[in-house]
Amino acid sequence: LKAAQAQAMLAAPPEMAAQRRRGRCRAFVARASVLGLTLALSSRLSSLSQDWLFSGSCLSAPLPRRLGQSLDGRHWQVSSRSGSMLLGPLGQERSRSSLMSVAATEGEAEAPLDTTAEEEKEEASAGSKGDEVLYFGGIAQERAKAPEETEPMRVASRINQALAARRLPREVPLAFPAERGWYDELGVAPTATQAEITVAYLERASEVEQRLAYLLEGAAEGEESEPSEDLAALAEGSDAVDESSRSDSEASLARLSAGEMTLAEDGSEYSEPDKVALEFMRASNLYQILSVPRLRKIYDEGGVEGLAMRVPRLHKGLLDPERVVAMARGITDFPEEKESLLLRKVPRQATFFRYQAANSIRQVLRRMTDVFRVWIFNDRESLNMREGTIYTELPEICLLGRVNSGKSAVLQHLLSAGGMKRNQLANVGQKPGKTKGLHTFCVNRRFTVTDSPGYGGKSTNPKAQTIQKTWQSKWQPLVEDYLNKTHWLRAVVYVHDIAKDVTEEDIAMVRMLRQRKLPVLLLLTKDDKVDSDTHRLSRAKDIRTKLKWPLDWPHTYYTTRPGGYGQTFKNILGTMMLGLLATDNREDAMYALRNELPEVFMDYRDKYVPRPRGPFGRLLKEKKVRTYPYEDKVYTDDDLRREEKEAEKKEKMQIRRQQRAAGYVRTTKDDIEEEAGVVLTQKQRRQRWEEMLAESTKR
Repeated sequence: LKAAQAQAMLAAPPEMAAQRRRGRCRAFVARASVLGLTLALSSRLSSLSQDWLFSGSCLSAPLPRRLGQSLDGRHWQVSSRSGSMLLGPLGQERSRSSLMSVAATEGEAEAPLDTTAEEEKEEASAGSKGDEVLYFGGIAQERAKAPEETEPMRVASRINQALAARRLPREVPLAFPAERGWYDELGVAPTATQAEITVAYLERASEVEQRLAYLLEGAAEGEESEPSEDLAALAEGSDAVDESSRSDSEASLARLSAGEMTLAEDGSEYSEPDKVALEFMRASNLYQILSVPRLRKIYDEGGVEGLAMRVPRLHKGLLDPERVVAMARGITDFPEEKESLLLRKVPRQATFFRYQAANSIRQVLRRMTDVFRVWIFNDRESLNMREGTIYTELPEICLLGRVNSGKSAVLQHLLSAGGMKRNQLANVGQKPGKTKGLHTFCVNRRFTVTDSPGYGGKSTNPKAQTIQKTWQSKWQPLVEDYLNKTHWLRAVVYVHDIAKDVTEEDIAMVRMLRQRKLPVLLLLTKDDKVDSDTHRLSRAKDIRTKLKWPLDWPHTYYTTRPGGYGQTFKNILGTMMLGLLATDNREDAMYALRNELPEVFMDYRDKYVPRPRGPFGRLLKEKKVRTYPYEDKVYTDDDLRREEKEAEKKEKMQIRRQQRAAGYVRTTKDDIEEEAGVVLTQKQRRQRWEEMLAESTKR
């Protein structure tokens, strides 16, 4: 075969040389596709190993090597268009007759072949036939026919069909709802669109408006022309009663007692306009629910029970019928609703726990949103401007204390919901003496709070001396006149820095307040300066002792720094101030100061005093001890002594209160007799012994 191919190449005309060069280019270009098809043909070639094509010398070498030689010798020509392979040397097609002749001579001895003339004939016959038939391993196939569909091709076609079907818009089947009662009440079909539901609701709204207008006009006319026969009969004193109405009422009572009729059917509770309004309110609620696609889907699938289970607080989001009608008509601009100034809120479900949660002191402080300055009083004559105003009818509370003790900061922090810092009310300065004059603020039109300038002390600092001189010459007379003339003042909050010691000016201020018999609450500010609860208690005890603060007058703490116990102290002060402002006069405020505010202080104490902890920071658990209701408690000698001491202390306190109420001034003799007992003379002692002997002889 190699010799024949060499002879053919030498004897080939120039056209064949050009064709050979073109074949080389095509073979080089198609080599990549041939390599890809080699793996697919390997299985086919192995099955045809006994065929005529690979008999004799064609299979003398191993299969991969033979394939490589065939590619190098250009025995395989690949068409880039159809991907078919033609068997033959130099791109020449082998006709069916030549293939058959080779098959006939299969098995004979090899002989030199002269195939030049035969190849020319084959070329002529191939040129006459054209490209009608291709041969793949001796099997004839028509070019027009598509190749057989394989399993990967079937899988790919199914995937493409599924993707195309997914891109198409799905036809959602109309599922019939589980319940259709709400649709019937609105007068629409369960398959109605949102526009149809809106149109039906607006038609019903117009009908209800006309009906209410007619009923209200008829009621107004009836009230004007009603007093006729019945009133005349009553005026004459006759006992004539409409027998028909009496019989109707008796019949209705009989039906109610028998259970055949309810109060709603009786119609005695609501008038006709009220019934119409209630029915339309229900229709508005149904329209709101069915207008939300998600809620409508839940109702269609599960009905009312499904809504109640999945949206339990749906009733809290329903709007008023007037707003719903306006929104259905396309009105979006609504006037801003005025915020309520009430400090108390009544929940929809009037239970104790809901009321307690809605009216905690933190919620009440958040509702103090309307804070404005009434006036700044700079002299004693300006205090007369309050007479005849509404502010004399509101309860008032005042903050007094040393300069730079934090009075304005406390007000600004306590009434932060009213925007005092944003509106530049009760300004806080870095230097002492920022507040000048009495600043009176009104909170939610319910009560007033007054911020006062502070006093200084004895100091060598020129600025401190200037502040003290200004206080003595200008502000002290103003404050004294304010305390004397403000009869609606309920109490005073005395502000003191917990980190500073008591001075003579502090003692003089407290003495002035006590002389006027004003209820005074001690507020220890800047609590963030203390290190622990022990430090806090020691400072409070020291300040109370030096100020000679009464034992039954409470105190509280405060800090404006974020974090820590700031919110707890804010709640304590807010509760105490509201408790004092809620009283009717100063006597009631004094009673609340002595009896109620200490309980408030002790209730909050557990929230800011750290609880004792055990090892590894764990909270100590209280030991559970079983007690019996009728069990006699065993008292030890220590318990008895402790109880006797407490009883003696209470008795002494009671005696002192009685003496103070009677105006008795205690002396040193009274204190000695209280501790050591009554001192008896010798005559009184003999008389006492005689009485004791007489009692013993009688026994």
